[in-house]
Amino acid sequence: MINKVIYLIQGKCSITDIIKYIKGSAFAYGKKKKTKGNIDFQFKHNFIFISDGKNMGLFHYILDEEQSLSNVWNDAKFSANPILNVLFKIYSAKRKKKHGLPFGGELLQTRARKLKKKISQQSIEEEELCFLLIGPHFIYPDHWLRDSLKRIFPKAKICLYIIDQINVHYELQLLIDKHINDYDLIYSYDRTMSEQYGLHFHNFPVGDLKQHIKFETEEKYDICFVGKAKNRLNQIIEVYERCKQIGLRCCFYILWVKKQDFVYEDDIHYNVPLNYYDYLQVVASSKCLLEVIQEGSSGNTLRVNEAIALNKLFITNNSNIIENGIYDDRYMMVINDVQNITTDFFNVSNINYAPSIRNRIMLSEFLKDVEGNLK
Repeated sequence: MINKVIYLIQGKCSITDIIKYIKGSAFAYGKKKKTKGNIDFQFKHNFIFISDGKNMGLFHYILDEEQSLSNVWNDAKFSANPILNVLFKIYSAKRKKKHGLPFGGELLQTRARKLKKKISQQSIEEEELCFLLIGPHFIYPDHWLRDSLKRIFPKAKICLYIIDQINVHYELQLLIDKHINDYDLIYSYDRTMSEQYGLHFHNFPVGDLKQHIKFETEEKYDICFVGKAKNRLNQIIEVYERCKQIGLRCCFYILWVKKQDFVYEDDIHYNVPLNYYDYLQVVASSKCLLEVIQEGSSGNTLRVNEAIALNKLFITNNSNIIENGIYDDRYMMVINDVQNITTDFFNVSNINYAPSIRNRIMLSEFLKDVEGNLK
């Protein structure tokens, strides 16, 4: 939220953008009722997903399959108290500071105690619990919710899903070197990193994203990109230029870009924040998603899962996707040269990924893998 206010002051977004962001986040934290769905696997464990304060809204959407699984919960809301929720989000955002916030430990203990109260109301045996921590902020030394959970639930399983690049974060390497055995399982989205550090690999799951799309969304763009520039701005712009050259309708939102690096400002949206709901509307309005992975990464981002869930074409510079098990050469293209992008790829109609590929990104498949690996 702080970044959005800065963008407003700098004139990079409007009051309307801020209001939409807040509404999207508020919607994401709303209380959800369990609904009976078509999928109901009988797992040995009761799984509880816990996301960090910064990513609560995102995981509300991508983990919504839990509503159809009787023993899976997404603890998306830290507290019914809005002040505590704000404090937890601030605490998560301070992850890179060596000591975090002075009251950080108390916040984590409070969250663990609140979970204890919720779980006691469900009459669940402690041995049957498996906590799944997701998000970058639980991994750092001063943000270990694991310690608080282990004190209150000593017999429960605690697993971690790392959604960051291990090789570019010292804190992650420290975690692997010294604390890998503190968790029952650690997963990564990157197969190469998983093999290198002795972790488990699995594509990050997503739910039924179609239910979050506005009714009869018009396909206004041929290709879209939404993401942070990081070390890949030149690559993103090269793809944009090629797409414009062959007459494609482009929708690009690029964050973390310095003013002096802006190009094609009349057509590219720079430093304009989108909450995940609004992002999904952009994707729904596009025929193809573009993924440009960071240097040193070999794992696919959520973009490929979103393309599959929403039946979109997919272009990526990650050649490792071919060995991922979710690659479909009818609807996906790996590029090592932007000149390989042609209009022929976009002429396909009635995009429909095979059930075998869809199953690989389902939450239930991920949990089957977790349960199979738990001792």
